[in-house]
Amino acid sequence: MAIRGWWRPGAAVVAVLAAVCASGPERPQATGTASSPGPLPADRYSSTAQDYQRAKRASALLVRQCMAKRGHPDFP
Repeated sequence: MAIRGWWRPGAAVVAVLAAVCASGPERPQATGTASSPGPLPADRYSSTAQDYQRAKRASALLVRQCMAKRGHPDFP
């Protein structure tokens, strides 16, 4: 008898969930094409090959100086 009491509300919940899932999300209609956004704020942080080489040389210099302080003056 207890199972019979739960069947109808359970069936109603399943029916509502099935209807919601079957409808899917609404999608707005595309009205035109997107224009070019122009320069973005992060564009100024993109590095060039010259920036990369400069950073690589600076890192090597810092490593050589640190190793010289630690007693390795002939570190490459």
